[in-house]
Amino acid sequence: MSAILDILIVVIIGVTIGFAVKNGFVKTVLSAASFLIALAVAFLFVAPVRDAFLESGMAVKVRTAVDESITSFVTDTSEEQEELPEFLTKLEFIGIDKDELQTKWNDWRSGNTETLKNELVGYVSEPVLRAVATFTAFILLYLGSVLVLRLAAYLLDKLTDLPILRQANKLLGLAAGVVLALLRVWLFCAVVRLLLPCADTLGLDFVSRIDPSATFLFKFFYENNFFNFFFA
Repeated sequence: MSAILDILIVVIIGVTIGFAVKNGFVKTVLSAASFLIALAVAFLFVAPVRDAFLESGMAVKVRTAVDESITSFVTDTSEEQEELPEFLTKLEFIGIDKDELQTKWNDWRSGNTETLKNELVGYVSEPVLRAVATFTAFILLYLGSVLVLRLAAYLLDKLTDLPILRQANKLLGLAAGVVLALLRVWLFCAVVRLLLPCADTLGLDFVSRIDPSATFLFKFFYENNFFNFFFA
């Protein structure tokens, strides 16, 4: 059973380097890094894009729809209900303070005025709208970044098809493949390392039978793993 780990490592290294040489340096690096780059772009620019959306005409329509939906929900809820409805209790994850919301709910329930209802609706609708805008901005930025990176990879790959650059692209692709293969093998070993102590609890008998000391490649990468620093 333990020998299969060495076989998997050989497969990971062979497949990774093979595809890296075939695709070349540019496509290999951009493909490997596109996920992280797209995430970084999304996190960096989500706030300004969200704020721009909130000031746009489209946000007015969304705000109106959210206000109407929450107003309808609050109006249809019994005024005798002391506890917050289940829907409202689930809004803590978008930054709504449950205690303050409960206070506004009690004020509206006891006073039953249009002003108090509007305060309650406004207190709920603004964070909901902000959450929707944040999610939308993040998704658009991420998908847009992925598309731009894929287009850039395609154009640069075509550029490196020129005879003078093709060989260099393949050789650098080999180097990138070696680095990427090492990272993938280290990550694979780190995951197995995490699974081994809890294999019996999880019912993973095939994992619990693994003996790292009976392997060669796995033992080497297992004992000299870059990711052990993070998983220790």
